[in-house]
Formats: sequence, structure tokens, C-alpha cells
Amino acid sequence: LTLLVLGQNELKSFQLQILASILGDKLNIKYSMRPLICREAIYIAPAHTLLQNKPWLTEYSSFLKNCFSCIYQPSFPEYSTHSTMAKTTKIYIKRGKAANPRYLTNELDLISMLEDRSFEVIDPGSLSLSEQINYFKSATLILGLHGAAFTNLIYMKTKSLVLELTNTSYDPFTLFLLGKQLDLQPTRLCTKTSPDNFIGHVPFALNLHKVTRYLDLYI
Repeated sequence: LTLLVLGQNELKSFQLQILASILGDKLNIKYSMRPLICREAIYIAPAHTLLQNKPWLTEYSSFLKNCFSCIYQPSFPEYSTHSTMAKTTKIYIKRGKAANPRYLTNELDLISMLEDRSFEVIDPGSLSLSEQINYFKSATLILGLHGAAFTNLIYMKTKSLVLELTNTSYDPFTLFLLGKQLDLQPTRLCTKTSPDNFIGHVPFALNLHKVTRYLDLYI
């Protein structure tokens, strides 16, 4: 079996671990920065409407937890090397080296404020699969800028808090719906950006006072 990765010259370690866990070591990966021209193509992905289908999400969550059941064990090697992971409750998600320019211009100020409140700051893209799962599994509050890392919400305990930071230029509801259907307590903090009619990824400054009010209210 050959997997062709377009537009990238490498996959992150956790992506390789997911593929290996599901497909074993028989997968051959090839990378190409050139566009692919084909006569026919089939695009397979879960429809966004499935995020509103609680039975499907429950079944999918159980499937993932069964696939990676060994990672949930405290004796798993990568778990034991992170002494803070087991007791972590509040986490801020950094976007790391994201491909698009959607980032917070005042993120350092935000991180400083959160660290004063005993938050742990992580970059999921730099973590292994097991580390990502266990960080989210141990968290009672996840805070961060809208992004793919929030798909790890599926590993969180029910009733956990989620604060998703978005802006008016790029404001999808998919991850908020995911949190709702997983019986979490998601909240969205949307920052107004300009121009009003622009839709896309832009850097923006977050109103830290609004984050403070949320934290004072919920924790």
C-alpha cells in the first residue's frame, strides 16, 4: 500500500504513529510537491453534519480508544517520562509552525498571564500521539486558537471546559459542535478583525481582559 502525500515533504511524528497503528509497517509513503493530475478522484472525509450526530461520535470515540488502548495505560513509556502530564488540568494550545498566518500577535502576553494561573503550554504538533492523547485526557480545561489540534477533544472527559479563540475573518463552528456532542462545555471567544468583508487566515490581537473574565467565571 502506497500513500502519496501532496504539498508536504514530511509528516509529523504523531501522524506517522497514527498510520502505523492502523496500517502497520507495510505502508510505503511517497511525498510530492507537484500537483496531481488525474481523470477521477474520490474524496472521503466525515461530513460536518456528523459532528452533530452524537451516536456516530460515540461509536467513533470508542473505536479510537480501542485502537490506542495501550496509550491510555499509566505504564506506557512515553506517559511516565512526563511527570506533569498525569496531574495537568489546564492547558493552552500553541499553534506552533502552522502553515497559515492565523496566529495571535500578543500570544506571549497571553502565555505569561496563563502561566501565572498554572496553565501548561503545549504545541501538539511537536508531541507524539501518546503525549497528545494523555495531555487531553488529563485536562479539565483546554484553551487555544481554533485549529486541528482541537480534534483531540474526543479524548477529554465529559463536562471538561473548552475555550476556543477565533476571529471574524475565519470563524467556523465545527469544533464548537464537536465539543457540544462530546458533552464538553465549549465556549467561543470571537475577536473582530478588519476589513469586515475579508474571509481567510489573518493574525490578530486577543482581548486579554475577556479571557481573564472567562477564567474568573469558570475556574
